[in-house]
Amino acid sequence: MERKKYNFSFMIDPDVILCEVSGISLDINKMTEFFDILSDNGIAMGMILKDFSFHDKEGIISFITSDKNYDLVIDLLEEFKDKKSINEFKVLNNVVLFSFVAPDMKKFPGVAAILLEVFEKLEIEPLLINSSEIKIMIVTDKKISDLLPEVENNFIERWN
Repeated sequence: MERKKYNFSFMIDPDVILCEVSGISLDINKMTEFFDILSDNGIAMGMILKDFSFHDKEGIISFITSDKNYDLVIDLLEEFKDKKSINEFKVLNNVVLFSFVAPDMKKFPGVAAILLEVFEKLEIEPLLINSSEIKIMIVTDKKISDLLPEVENNFIERWN
């Protein structure tokens, strides 16, 4: 396998916030209501991650949205908390969305491992990770913006 011909790109979106909601009911109607209210208020969400087991009645949901929604998200989550629909929430606004895009990534095993090794070497902590056949998206601290050239160089060095 000749890795040098691999085509990939790195991108950073600095205009995101990370929301983590704990104690959300796993009842499908209550979860639907939660997402409907956010959507009805213009909150577009991405990278939704659920953390729960089937014997629990509550779980944790994490999602990203535009940092322009910061105040509105805080207000809506406070309302959910007041109504006892959720227990706690955190909204982090000092984060970025790092994306690694490679059209044929599924043909090359180990891409995610190399990327996470680079993050570990540069002491960049992933807060949320999502992937598809062509993209790995990682929400992390804004310091990655300053380290992007090092991320790219270290990745290429490890890749080759």
